[in-house]
Amino acid sequence: MPSRHSPVTVQVLAAEPDDPRVREAWETLAAEGSLHYTPAWFAALAPDVGERLIVFLALRADRPAALLPAFVARRPRDAVHHPRRAVLGAGQMIQILAALVPGLPSLIARVAQRPLLGVVDRLLLPGLVFTSPFGYASEVLIAPGDPDPDGAIDALLAAAQAWASAHRLRILAALWLGGPQTRLLAALRRAGYAIGAVRATYRLRVPWSAFDQYLASFHSARRVRLRHEMATFARGGLNVVRVETWSAIEAPAVRLAVALQQRYGERISVETLTRRYRRAAEYLGHAALYLAAYRGTDLVGFVAAFQHNGVLYPKFVGFDYAVSETWFVYFNLVYYRLLEAAMALGIREIYYGPSADAGKLLRGCDIEPVYCGYRALSRGADRLVRRYLPRLHRQTVERTRALLARLDRDPAPLAGWGEAAGVAD
Repeated sequence: MPSRHSPVTVQVLAAEPDDPRVREAWETLAAEGSLHYTPAWFAALAPDVGERLIVFLALRADRPAALLPAFVARRPRDAVHHPRRAVLGAGQMIQILAALVPGLPSLIARVAQRPLLGVVDRLLLPGLVFTSPFGYASEVLIAPGDPDPDGAIDALLAAAQAWASAHRLRILAALWLGGPQTRLLAALRRAGYAIGAVRATYRLRVPWSAFDQYLASFHSARRVRLRHEMATFARGGLNVVRVETWSAIEAPAVRLAVALQQRYGERISVETLTRRYRRAAEYLGHAALYLAAYRGTDLVGFVAAFQHNGVLYPKFVGFDYAVSETWFVYFNLVYYRLLEAAMALGIREIYYGPSADAGKLLRGCDIEPVYCGYRALSRGADRLVRRYLPRLHRQTVERTRALLARLDRDPAPLAGWGEAAGVAD
């Protein structure tokens, strides 16, 4: 498909991930992306998505210019990869009803919210979803030095839309746009996607060479609090060790992780997480950092993090909450000890991702928006997203503004959230 911008024609190939041309291009282009868009990450985690993976590859003069993977979501099964569930929960159905039917009495809306879940699923499924498996990321990989990366991305999105239409899909969705994906965000706007900020994400820059320098970056009252958490951890007789192989802690670590996910309403089995973590160790073990917290001989917490391009990604965690809440196991393991390990490795940034907003802000993380973008191919879905997303965006901004105010943090990072999405804050 020719680019609108480039004098050199861009051809787009839509293929399975095991296509030799795709494999070779992906290995090359992944060097410039995040951990979540490496072939190793997809190989380890994509099998658990349970949906077909299609890769769109833009070629310029037979050389890779850009690459965009996508899942074909057909079943309402997973919150991370589903066009509705990643963004719209049951409690938000009232807001959707209000957007679609102005003046609808709230009581009727409350009664109707759960049946509406099925209606919304029928509007949005099947869909083509640009996302990483369990990575909370939507990215495009671009060849370094390409003469027209915007043209290559435009060609990818046009090809993806044509493919979705030919396969009778109802929507295209980029669910987790954040960080450096400004080119993809701008391209989605050019392609007519409805876009809104749906949550915040967090990263900790690591300019320090010693932990005391990190502590010195906080005001005195905050330093006292962090030192208290570390002293309490030490007083509890806990210690943290670096584990060389996943197999050394697998069984107790999986039990802790399952208990953690069940605590937050996720139904997942020991068998499922065991398979997932083993595949991660198989494909990503070369980049892994495993930290384990012990009280005596009992494992009471762990974090599995992975390095890529100077960034450390803590991805899998588990804790004994009875111990953690008393002795601050979570904060010591996932922040303080992980930061010490990162500095020893020369890491320049720790990417913590979304959720646990206050805890991340209070420990020095920078805040960034996460956007979602939808291009509906049916009238009903288009009406839904274009009425609802601006409202969701404004709620996200106001909720984040209130959080920053409560923590006495500067609201300046919120500037530009709406401009990037083309939505008024």
